[in-house]
Amino acid sequence: MSDNPFDPPKAHVEDVDAPGKPPVYTIAALLAMQLLCFAFYFPIQFELVRTGAIALVGPFLALVADVLLLLGVVVLLVKGAGKTLFLLSAIGFAVATTLVWSRLPIPMLTQSIYTFGTLIALYAWWATRAYSIALQKFQSITSAG
Repeated sequence: MSDNPFDPPKAHVEDVDAPGKPPVYTIAALLAMQLLCFAFYFPIQFELVRTGAIALVGPFLALVADVLLLLGVVVLLVKGAGKTLFLLSAIGFAVATTLVWSRLPIPMLTQSIYTFGTLIALYAWWATRAYSIALQKFQSITSAG
């Protein structure tokens, strides 16, 4: 106890620590699963494109979205950023899902892979966004004090 009469009773203030790192390894593991699924079903997608069942635009957009997601993870590992790449990847996967879904009469696993990619990209965008907001708040608290 201090001898200061103006100290409130039981005033315990914890130190403010910097926010932890964004969940890079979780995002990278989900990306690895998505890339494995995409690679495993690539021959099926190729055959659907070759026979004309689906247009080339859908799988091509999904491939571009995969590359953007991979670049986002690399940028996240190196710089701790990558929100824009994750958001563009989510948009690419969503458009690819819509394009492929509109051409096929029944749902196929390729749409599920694209939807999974959309969810991964949205999760990565949300996690990095939440991390950057927490980091900005921490920096404003520490610079004001």
